Amino acid sequence: MATGGDVGGAARWFEDAPVAQVDRARAEAGRFADPSAWWEASERGDWMLWAAGRAGLDTRLVVAAALDCARLVLDLLEEDSREVAVEAVACAEQWCLGRVGPGDCRTAAQRVYREAERTVPIVDPRLAAGRTAALGAVEAAVSAAAWSDDRLRCAEFVSESARRVANTFSRIEGPEEAEAAHARCAARVRARIPARLLPP
Repeated sequence: MATGGDVGGAARWFEDAPVAQVDRARAEAGRFADPSAWWEASERGDWMLWAAGRAGLDTRLVVAAALDCARLVLDLLEEDSREVAVEAVACAEQWCLGRVGPGDCRTAAQRVYREAERTVPIVDPRLAAGRTAALGAVEAAVSAAAWSDDRLRCAEFVSESARRVANTFSRIEGPEEAEAAHARCAARVRARIPARLLPP
């Protein structure tokens, strides 16, 4: 139910939030008195992940949702880069299960960063830019696990990961695909984090 723009509900999570289009995020979230209603209506996975992190949800659950989003770009990578990215995602998944520590994830994120910096002979500039964005999405999601002891930093990383997923599709397929990618991320976040887990 709309509130007429009160600063409350989900909008409270966007005060001074370092997310893309923060004014729009705050305005859209402010239309709903109930955070759960905003959660069900949102089509921006990056905003949802930020909110989940700032709302104090289980960090492992929030990181798992970011990894779900990052998986959307894995098939867009060439074989060598995909192998590095898949291994990093698997490491962060193990962290979510409590089987490895943040240091392991930090090492995995650094490998992805080095892979993104490696010169690859990709002739099409769209694909080259998409590769960089895709690896950035994976690096950010894995970095969220690596810096999980800092809730603010973790929230920034998960939000950045979903934004870079959308950016990947924008660079490869065009700007119109960014919104569709945002919506796909939102659906994945909802599948992992049901609205009932949000604080009122």
